[in-house]
Amino acid sequence: MSTFVIRSQHSLTCGWSVNCEQVGVSYVNSRVNNTQNIQLPPQFTNYIRVSEVELVSFEIISDLVQYSVLISAKMSKPLNTLCDMLETYGGRDKVMKALCYSAKLVAGLQAKKNPELAKKFGTFSSKISGARATLRLVDDFPMLQYSLEYGLGKSEPDRTMSILGVLANIVDHIYYPVEKICWLAEHNLINVQDPDKWDVINSVFWVMSIYLNLMRENIEKILARQRMEIITIVRLTLDFTHAVSTLPKGWLWGGRLETWHVGLIGTTSAAIGIYQFIKKRSKH
Repeated sequence: MSTFVIRSQHSLTCGWSVNCEQVGVSYVNSRVNNTQNIQLPPQFTNYIRVSEVELVSFEIISDLVQYSVLISAKMSKPLNTLCDMLETYGGRDKVMKALCYSAKLVAGLQAKKNPELAKKFGTFSSKISGARATLRLVDDFPMLQYSLEYGLGKSEPDRTMSILGVLANIVDHIYYPVEKICWLAEHNLINVQDPDKWDVINSVFWVMSIYLNLMRENIEKILARQRMEIITIVRLTLDFTHAVSTLPKGWLWGGRLETWHVGLIGTTSAAIGIYQFIKKRSKH
């Protein structure tokens, strides 16, 4: 056994004794005051090369351990939430949407100040948007399942809601094939006579889909005055504003929004979507 001396005016409480015993330190008294001798096992002499250690160092190490445990506990919850989101298709799409439109926002704000930086963020936004469109290629099957389960909307509280629900499903079933044609044409996998025309048709059905779902939310949820559903209406309104902006000039406010406007709208919508996802998961 090798002897090391602790010199301090502080005291070592019983709580510390447990920690010391865990690393092989033995002593007689449960409280150490002033100067006491502590025996260390021989294997510790390979790591400890000092003859005097201040007790304050033990206190600092303990505090650091406690703080690290607290920080780890605080970080684990948001990390787990993020991982839970990324494990689902809808959650991952929300994260990618946030990345896409936040990058577009930066690109729009830096367009005049730093064109090179704006170009990089614009490219990043475009690639993420393309990845989201690629993942939507197989959305037809979940949509078909939902439509079959929904049927004629018999579960809705009134006939108006049922009609809106059925119309929204029909529009979505037209929208997805049109989007696929646009995707295939964009990647030169098929030849179409007027690609821009298909893009306009795609935007029209996108606008119609969001509008119908927005009307459903307005009728059903505003009357209920539920906070989370009102937030959904705000998100759908933002998506509707964005969707209309993709229409040609002369169609409502189509083509009038600047890049940073679209980025801000999209980022806000994505943030609301992520917030709703987290709140929904926290309830289960």
